[in-house]
Amino acid sequence: MSDRKGINKYYPPDFDPSKLERRAKKVSDSKSATMPTVRLMVPFSMRCTACGEYIYKSKKFNARKQVTDEVYLDVKIIRFFIRCPRCSGEIRFKTDPKNSDYQTEYGAVRNYEPWRDEKKVEETLDERLDRLEKEEKELEELKKQGKAMPDPSKLGTAVSTDGDVMAEIEARQKANIDEQEGIERLEELKERTARLNKIGRDVDVLEELRKRDDKESGVSEQDLRDDEMAKEVFRNAQGEKIKRVEVAKVDASVKKVSKPVVKMKKRMKGIVRK
Repeated sequence: MSDRKGINKYYPPDFDPSKLERRAKKVSDSKSATMPTVRLMVPFSMRCTACGEYIYKSKKFNARKQVTDEVYLDVKIIRFFIRCPRCSGEIRFKTDPKNSDYQTEYGAVRNYEPWRDEKKVEETLDERLDRLEKEEKELEELKKQGKAMPDPSKLGTAVSTDGDVMAEIEARQKANIDEQEGIERLEELKERTARLNKIGRDVDVLEELRKRDDKESGVSEQDLRDDEMAKEVFRNAQGEKIKRVEVAKVDASVKKVSKPVVKMKKRMKGIVRK
């Protein structure tokens, strides 16, 4: 039986190793093949544009890492290359230090990008001053017309004469606190009113029950007057009640029982009985 692996190899007598040609290694055409490999998890869910495969968040890949020349506030931006698990298409995404997140570049589309909803035009100082002046004029017109002043917390703005931002914030906080205190006072009054109404209903129910019991028992006002007159009759002139004392009768059949007397014989000293 022959061995599974040949330990010795046969070399013919005319073998010349110097005549062997060395084959060059195959160089990959992809740029990502020359980059270092890192193990990572996908930071967001995406969809491949080539085959439509959905790649869920935290799926593990062996990615190629490339440090780009792009810089944001002295922070280098890094690009990663991965392959789609279905069609093996190349997917590229890079870091986004501005939004503290990642950004897709090629081969896939991100399912949701949160910073798109947060993009708002910041208000400049001149625009803020113009807005506050306009609000102040509107409030003065309302005062002249005798109408109620609007709540700054509901309008989302505050009255500020000098256009100070801190004064605007303090006014908003004060308006919110006043509104909360008013709601608490209103709830307290509602609870107190409900409690008083409940007590009044309980008293009325007890009074009706007492009258119903008196009717069912048949006790009339005349009977109550008779009871009071009977009590007055049994009082003496000093206002003390007369009590009848009952003397306990002694039964004649009961006799005093005592122990019988036993006579003891006296013994004389010096006499010994045999």
